Amino acid sequence: MLEIPLQQLPAQSFITILDEQNVEISLYQRYDHLYMDVTLDETQIAAGCVCLNYVPVIQHETAFRGALIFADMLGDTAPQWEGLGEPARYVLFYLTEDEAEEYGFVV
Repeated sequence: MLEIPLQQLPAQSFITILDEQNVEISLYQRYDHLYMDVTLDETQIAAGCVCLNYVPVIQHETAFRGALIFADMLGDTAPQWEGLGEPARYVLFYLTEDEAEEYGFVV
């Protein structure tokens, strides 16, 4: 399980490597929810995914291996941009396929 560092901003995009996958993640707040777009090797595989607490962000089968999951470290609410960054209330984790299966997060 890998914690993905985030900034306390209402919109942010960054590129990272997760389990040898080139991934671009875009996060943005719209009204009451935080949303995520995911691009894998320059191909968008998920757009407008609602970020919830302990629910895999990508809810459909894609070429992406593993799972992206937010965790509320202080309760049980959906992530909001004000709780990102340091100190973080909402933390984004990457789980490998094996970890996702172990924790029951299989799509």
